[in-house]
Amino acid sequence: HGNSSIVGALLASVSQQVAAHARCPVIVVTPHPDDKAVRTGSVVVGVSPSPGGRSALRFAFEQAERTQRQLIAIRCWGDIAWIGAGSGAEGSMLSDWKGLEQRVLDTCVDELAKSFPSVSVQKRLPQGRPQWSLHQAALGADLLVVGCHRPDDHWLSRLGPVASWLLHRSPCPIAVIGAPPESDAIG
Repeated sequence: HGNSSIVGALLASVSQQVAAHARCPVIVVTPHPDDKAVRTGSVVVGVSPSPGGRSALRFAFEQAERTQRQLIAIRCWGDIAWIGAGSGAEGSMLSDWKGLEQRVLDTCVDELAKSFPSVSVQKRLPQGRPQWSLHQAALGADLLVVGCHRPDDHWLSRLGPVASWLLHRSPCPIAVIGAPPESDAIG
């Protein structure tokens, strides 16, 4: 991305198209001249049990191992307007929902962590929108990793709303990792 508004808009459009249709990982680096954030030396990844999410998590583990960085794995839950009104049955339902999301986070991360014993992992389960939580966690990070919504061979853009939003707003370099083509995922 460029840092002037016209060049930035043109390059953002190009990076969006490349990330949307590439059949390989795409890393976008945006200069942030006012970024005074202290780099934490971490790799942040959004966790999803989808094929694209699993590919992103593996890529994040590999980058954290290669660069000897901590991995911050994030799975969001509870992005609904009535969340604060939970009492009684709603409170129990919210607790069950949070527990389910914690199990998804633990299962996805623990499954891969065995293959990367040297990587220090911090799991986070924030409540709210994934793009906002990932953006917040990426402040000061060395790399943000997100997975694609659709397989690499899909005729539509492989990006979903979270990756699309973060491509234009990530406070650090962002890696967009594809999902295996559906023919590969079936077998």
